[in-house]
Amino acid sequence: MGWVKLVFTVASLAMLVSCKDKAPESGGYQERGKPESADVIAERPYLPTNPNGGVIQSKGVPIDPAENAERINRNATQPIIWGQSMAGVSMDMSLEQAEDTLARSLGQNNGFTFYPENIAIFWDTRTNPQSPFFMIAFDTYLGDLQLPEPFGSVKMGEDISRFFVLDPSGNAFLRDLGRILAGQPQGYDCREALTCSMIDDGRTIEFAYKRGSITVDQDLKVASATIIRNQDFFPRLAGSFIYGTSASGVSLGQFRSAIEANIGGAQRSSGGALFYDDMNFYVAYDLDMSSALIGVRGDYRGTIEFPAPIGNRNMGDSFNDLAALDDNGSELIVVLDRALHARAVDYDCLGEKTCRLTPNGDQIILELQQGAFVFSNDADKTLQEAMIYPELATFPDENSN
Repeated sequence: MGWVKLVFTVASLAMLVSCKDKAPESGGYQERGKPESADVIAERPYLPTNPNGGVIQSKGVPIDPAENAERINRNATQPIIWGQSMAGVSMDMSLEQAEDTLARSLGQNNGFTFYPENIAIFWDTRTNPQSPFFMIAFDTYLGDLQLPEPFGSVKMGEDISRFFVLDPSGNAFLRDLGRILAGQPQGYDCREALTCSMIDDGRTIEFAYKRGSITVDQDLKVASATIIRNQDFFPRLAGSFIYGTSASGVSLGQFRSAIEANIGGAQRSSGGALFYDDMNFYVAYDLDMSSALIGVRGDYRGTIEFPAPIGNRNMGDSFNDLAALDDNGSELIVVLDRALHARAVDYDCLGEKTCRLTPNGDQIILELQQGAFVFSNDADKTLQEAMIYPELATFPDENSN
């Protein structure tokens, strides 16, 4: 069960930035990232070592070094027009036209082509000719990001904390910008209208809309900007979490395709799990892409169902009514186990090794036979995460063979 604790631990940390499911037919989850070489104009020969070998197509079109440098200087300062263009490349431009505009590419990674202007493009091979499906400008891009008024233009790496003074959580910024982009009056909520979402992974906050996104780091500095042809948003999940069975209708053994048809594509990947529902719902999949583990956390809106006498609870609720205030979790885990498994009133799952308690810094992990719970490691015992997994018989000591 070490992998269960790994998912819990990593789920509580910052998730890596990614562009999963923004790229069509990408062959699985794609981590968004820029190779170190993306800030460097590589010194590459333009002639093959074999004069009769011809040009290798995947290496890009040869460009005179002076022309290449001129393109970088020109394109890297072009404004980012929301939902339309960056570095002089528009969403309706063909690959051939872009190659006549951009400097020579630095190479490919996870389906993205990286350019020395400090952008990357995912080319849609389903169109003829190929055209951009998704473009990203990194924090070293020199052109302004043109936001609608009253926000105005901002630069990559710029501190935009002025937009968060009244609401440091970013919810107001998300909805204000979403309302303006949608051309709607006051009172319009883009999240409820399914035209935006906010993904806070602990390291960055991404404000995503139908045609693009802006991401800020922990210091509220602009970390990246994207343009996408179009993206759909799904409602927040609010179905019940039923121990050992399902969460918001997602059950163990379901295939990823069926799950994502109902709840939308994954937004991040971390610790072997894919995250959904604005980072509040996660699933770990087996090799056949069937769900092997389901978890909820943070702002999950569904009810966490418990039998009497515990009664239904919600994420963030205190469970200190079920154990002594100085309990280290050993009393609470036994109470939960008895209720969820209809045990005898004197059954001790710790003694029987049918449950396991693990301190994890400011959290405690309570692992039962068909699921686990994470609480704050204090007197409040606040519920932070809950998980479902296939039934286990016993929990031998971790250091036993």
